[in-house]
Amino acid sequence: MLLLLAGGATFVGELSGGATLGIWDIVALALLPFALTALATWVARTAVLRALREAL
Repeated sequence: MLLLLAGGATFVGELSGGATLGIWDIVALALLPFALTALATWVARTAVLRALREAL
């Protein structure tokens, strides 16, 4: 999916004369799902621990 996105962005960038995706942009896009998963896990863990502390 990222390869299709990068290829499409490069094609459109060449046609329009705009910026294309660099290697670091693709790396950031690849790492984004992992970062969001870690954030969601941390938020859920914090909520569960807070609820357990209140229950005690």
